[in-house]
Amino acid sequence: MRSICWVATPARRWPTPRPDEQRLLESVASCAAHAVPEPSRWARWAARADSAWGSARLRRHLRARGGQLGDERWLDLPGGARVRHRLSGPEQAPAIVLVPDPPNTIEHYDELTTRLVAQRRVLCLDPPGFGLSPAGPGFSFTLDELAWGVAATCDALALRQVTLSIGCVGAFVGLRLARLRPDLVARLVLVQMPAPDGMLAWMRAGYWWLFGTPFLGQLATTVLARRVAQAWYGTCLGPGTSVDALRAPASTLLERGGLFPLASAFQMFRPDGLAGGEALPPTTVVWGAADSTHAALDRAALRAFLPRARALELPRAGHYPDIEDPEHHGALLLG
Repeated sequence: MRSICWVATPARRWPTPRPDEQRLLESVASCAAHAVPEPSRWARWAARADSAWGSARLRRHLRARGGQLGDERWLDLPGGARVRHRLSGPEQAPAIVLVPDPPNTIEHYDELTTRLVAQRRVLCLDPPGFGLSPAGPGFSFTLDELAWGVAATCDALALRQVTLSIGCVGAFVGLRLARLRPDLVARLVLVQMPAPDGMLAWMRAGYWWLFGTPFLGQLATTVLARRVAQAWYGTCLGPGTSVDALRAPASTLLERGGLFPLASAFQMFRPDGLAGGEALPPTTVVWGAADSTHAALDRAALRAFLPRARALELPRAGHYPDIEDPEHHGALLLG
């Protein structure tokens, strides 16, 4: 895979709050996870139908044409999910788990993985229901189900006390997993993660509302997946990042029947009960300041949501600072 980006600009740390600010932030954080209405039954039905149809279609592709893109493997999980993953590095080394932010997939992380494997055991996976990983029956894209998929994969591969790097909507999966399985997650690195209110507002803004509409959103995702992915890369990256280098693996993935269930992920997103930081492992938030798609999101709200997290900002990185600047992200994960 071609080099994606060379971002030489050093990261900036968000300012550390004063003691009085810290108390205020923690007070706000305690109220930040306000109740969000449960998904409607239409949304649940639509998500389950999307999962069942997409996974069945993907399994047909894998049988008929073969979905192999490189040296990855598949792992069969209880409940019928099949997880595509790549595991490399010394067996006894501390483990790092990389979870792609769709429409990214395993191949987008080749350069980052190369920087890590000499010193770490590195797992990169498409979670159930995404990429080339078909989900099992009844799967509906809740945070708990997605967290279970990552945890079950790590358990099957005997990984413990991992550093988990995960981004955007997936960052909330990381938070859920860290709270459910403190024995598994020793450290969190959350990439381009907005505060919950900002995430919910962003999902309803502009044409994104279409993907939040049950059944209509799933139909739009199925018909427009390639166009949405191509357009997304054209708008979300920082200066100096090769758009074509990110588009190519995503196009190959979708041509092989890969899953990009944007609508179901939007409709089932519920961030209740995740605020604060007392029960979390050491957490770092990495933010690409050149991401035009998230420019309007309030980073102060994120600071209130995770008041104890360390925050780093990369001025020239866009939505994917982990793959746009693999040198910086690799050093962060090894540190």
